[in-house]
Amino acid sequence: MEFPYEYGSDLHWLWGWGYRIEVRMADTKRGLHEYDCLVFRPDTTARDAMTRFSVAYQYPIKAIDDCLTFVEQRFAEFLHDPANIGSFEMAFLSLSERIAAGVAVIAKAEAAKKPTGGKSRKAKPKRVGKFTNAEQTIIATLLLHHQYDSPQGDGFSNIGSTEAASYRELCELSEVKSTGTIRSFFHKWFPNGGNAEYKRICRSGDAKKLSLELARLVPGDTPEFSSLYIDKEA
Repeated sequence: MEFPYEYGSDLHWLWGWGYRIEVRMADTKRGLHEYDCLVFRPDTTARDAMTRFSVAYQYPIKAIDDCLTFVEQRFAEFLHDPANIGSFEMAFLSLSERIAAGVAVIAKAEAAKKPTGGKSRKAKPKRVGKFTNAEQTIIATLLLHHQYDSPQGDGFSNIGSTEAASYRELCELSEVKSTGTIRSFFHKWFPNGGNAEYKRICRSGDAKKLSLELARLVPGDTPEFSSLYIDKEA
């Protein structure tokens, strides 16, 4: 089997944890049981990787850690009453998605740190669809921050957090270092007040409203985070 990241690296161990969960969830012949805690709980290598990454990548690691806590809660409910298996299964699957999203963010940032050789030159903003690459990375960061999941049967998406993302977080994760670029993004895509409008929606705690606003930025099915994190605007 070929691994997407160098064997023995922190990215490898973190990815491997998520992959282990994916393989378990794909095994439909065996129902979930009490020993699945050995699967969803990170082993020492994955936990150490999270600890090291938490220094430079606080927000994606926190998102994974918060999701793990949520899974532990659903697991405890399942052990107390097996009828709660549905919520445990959904939380289990959500954890693998959160790990994959975090790995994609970290891998993109780590790759950007490596020298490419030759003379560097300022690139023109690239565009995919109606968004520039810089806007796409900002959108991906917002989706990760708010723990945005795919739309449910009622047409709304699950939102794990309605807390507004700060400029600092958006700069750190999206690698769009210019606050002016982020300010312009909000001014363009939240025309009724820019960043202030976005913060008002978050402060209201209205998850459905926030879900609609984020869905407006991601037409159709929610893309994979890896497809959003492409070459950033220089």
